[in-house]
Amino acid sequence: MTEITLDFQPQMSRAMIAGEKICTTRRSKHGECGDTFTISGTSGQEYTFKILSVVKTTLKKAIEEYYELEGFKNPDEMFNFWIKAYDIQNTYQFTREYHKQPVFLHFLTPA
Repeated sequence: MTEITLDFQPQMSRAMIAGEKICTTRRSKHGECGDTFTISGTSGQEYTFKILSVVKTTLKKAIEEYYELEGFKNPDEMFNFWIKAYDIQNTYQFTREYHKQPVFLHFLTPA
């Protein structure tokens, strides 16, 4: 088990602390099963999480099938968050090809 660094937007950290987010989608694999990382809450308290598993999939599948586990209300909300987080131009080309983009789902639990 290794302590790794995983950064999250503040709203995603809050969702994890509240138990509303149990996975994160990343462009590359970040850590292995059993690895841990720490995030800070709004009051400065630290929370440690552990990676349960990492699954390779496509961005489209992650958005359509795992949006709730990511802490989003619907696929559009996750799609729009992804575009903003990665500063992607929402062009016809991107929307036409995002089903091919490989991503890694990291399933998480409080440690």
